[in-house]
Amino acid sequence: MTPTLIVTRPAQQGEEFARHIRDRFGDRVKIIQSPLIEIVPVPVNVDLAHLSGVIFTSVHAVNAVKLPAGITAWCVGPRTAACATKAGFRAITGPGDAKALCDVIQKQAPCGPLAHIRGVHARGYIARTLTEAGLPCDDVVAYDQHDLPLNSDALSVLKGEFPVVLPLFSPRTATIFSRQRPFVAPLHLVVMSNVVKKATGTVDAQTIAVALQPTGHSMIGATFARLDALLNNVS
Repeated sequence: MTPTLIVTRPAQQGEEFARHIRDRFGDRVKIIQSPLIEIVPVPVNVDLAHLSGVIFTSVHAVNAVKLPAGITAWCVGPRTAACATKAGFRAITGPGDAKALCDVIQKQAPCGPLAHIRGVHARGYIARTLTEAGLPCDDVVAYDQHDLPLNSDALSVLKGEFPVVLPLFSPRTATIFSRQRPFVAPLHLVVMSNVVKKATGTVDAQTIAVALQPTGHSMIGATFARLDALLNNVS
């Protein structure tokens, strides 16, 4: 019995995630990439030259705007921080979620105006939270996230009889996925947080594993654990 992993992340992130699975399991796991979101740039009609720092809650935001090298970037987690560092920002790594990142920024109280660079669909109200706390922060939308349907390969295995492991990284992708039910295959979800778990709604899953922390690293670990359990016939 070969379990299937369906990777629903946008194309580049999905390939990176799939590579971790291939490196660990080789051909013991079938991998299907079926992104549920497409990242599309949108024009930024805001003057960003005055900023003393920016806030990134997604890797997609890092390359979505042109800013001077060396500007401080407050990043939601280590992966976004690594991307920002590579792009020339002075990255500060946050604790993994938007609310906790706001708390960190408020404690350090940076001087000068900030901007939260984000997609059309975002959670956390970072700009408003910081501005109300006395730290002026612009809300800058730099990309959109278009819904995508599951592709034919993914739908085929979800209608089959063999187990499917499907990681979900955000409430939005969980909602997009749940709208495409019902599914027949034994389904094992791996979710980044309890908020994502709630967004799966009434999807009939045999198991739902919540990552220990809302980070990509924890999601990889939780996915490894679920696949190991299936391959070793552990429920």
